[in-house]
Order: sequence, then C-alpha cells, then structure tokens
Amino acid sequence: MSAETVAKLIRVLIDVGAYKVPAPSLVPLPSGGVQAEWHFLEQSIEIGVEAGGEIFAYASDVDGVSVVEMEDAWFIPNDQAALLKQGLLLYARRVGGRGE
Repeated sequence: MSAETVAKLIRVLIDVGAYKVPAPSLVPLPSGGVQAEWHFLEQSIEIGVEAGGEIFAYASDVDGVSVVEMEDAWFIPNDQAALLKQGLLLYARRVGGRGE
C-alpha cells in the first residue's frame, strides 16, 4: 500500500467523522489498498481505498441490515456520508467510545 492510499483513507475517515469514535482495525488489501473496519455484534462498518484511489464503503445497522453499499467511487456522496456518520456514532455509543 502506498502513502497516497493511506493519506486518502485518512482524509475520507476525517470527512465521515471517524475521529470521533474508537480507532478502527486497519486491514491491508491484496490489491494494495487499505480498509478501516469497525464491528460490534451485528453492526459492521467498513471504509476503504483501493490502490488506484477508488473508495468503497459498507455499513450495516444494529440488526445486520445493510444501509450503505458503495464501490468504485471517487468521493462519498453526502447522503452516504451522513449514513456512515450516523453508523459510526451509534457504534461509539454502543462500545462506550466518544461518539460526540
């Protein structure tokens, strides 16, 4: 994974408010990208950047129902970003993190 890929993931995480929640697990991808993950019971949130710069995101609610699924994007649309922010704040409250 390149420094540019990591830097883009950091920018995306800042954009969706991930700095307000407990740190994610960071997972290097076989493609050369990197992914941030949060998991708690049935809730999952995954945000990543491929080596070519494409963004992908997935989020499920507390029942495991998918609320965000996007791939091969160059930015996260406002409606999807709002859902990711909401999911991250819910995650933080559930695990006792900041979630301000």
